[in-house]
Amino acid sequence: MLVNMQLKTILVHTHQQNRLKMKNLILIISLFATNTACKQVALDSDRQGAVKKVEVKQDVNWKGKYSFKALNKDGLTTSFEITIADVNNIVLVYVSDSEKPETYKDLKALVLQPYQIKITFNKEYGDMGFVILEKSNNKFTISGQPIYYIDPGNDTRILKKIK
Repeated sequence: MLVNMQLKTILVHTHQQNRLKMKNLILIISLFATNTACKQVALDSDRQGAVKKVEVKQDVNWKGKYSFKALNKDGLTTSFEITIADVNNIVLVYVSDSEKPETYKDLKALVLQPYQIKITFNKEYGDMGFVILEKSNNKFTISGQPIYYIDPGNDTRILKKIK
């Protein structure tokens, strides 16, 4: 009788453990399915965001000629002359440390925000090969690594719109 009682206890305990394992398995599968669904929604949102960025890109008027020039602590000049016909047709002239000007044509801007674009002019330069232009209340700024190295700690400078 004692053996039967112990056997029943073991069976009941084993059954409870199996039910708990099954509940945990169902819970894990539910969480995985929910997580996968959430990732799909996030991807769909990103795609929609990209579409919105394209729509915004057409509304932003970056057309014009921009100029930036500054001296670093060693007295060397860094300058940018940027001519934007539209965000898909940009000419950028870069002078680093008073050296010979480098001209880059047929550049395309990446719209980061409705008021902010990124212009990559030389991929070989890595982080030094792009600048970011920002427009706020008809004032323009330029930022990025080439600007930061002029005066470390100050990576945003005024950009003059010439026309």
